[in-house]
Amino acid sequence: MGTRIVKQPGGGYAVWSDVVDDFTIVDAIPGEIIDELVKEFRQTITGSVNDAVAALERGERPYMGFEECIARIREVHGDGTETLRHFGRGTA
Repeated sequence: MGTRIVKQPGGGYAVWSDVVDDFTIVDAIPGEIIDELVKEFRQTITGSVNDAVAALERGERPYMGFEECIARIREVHGDGTETLRHFGRGTA
């Protein structure tokens, strides 16, 4: 994660970043920290999802392909899973 919440001497909370080796949030209450971290992680997640979708649209496979996922589900969980039934690949 790279962030740590610490209690300030005056009683407030601060967020330390291992990335920049400095505080990124100071004099905060828990709700403010949550709001800021949600915004930060939303940006990170949005970038990751958009990068993965763009790669898939270019025909690249940054991860397993769909059929490989189906095969792994079958191998690990068997043919009767709800997921396989959802895709018309499992047994009743």
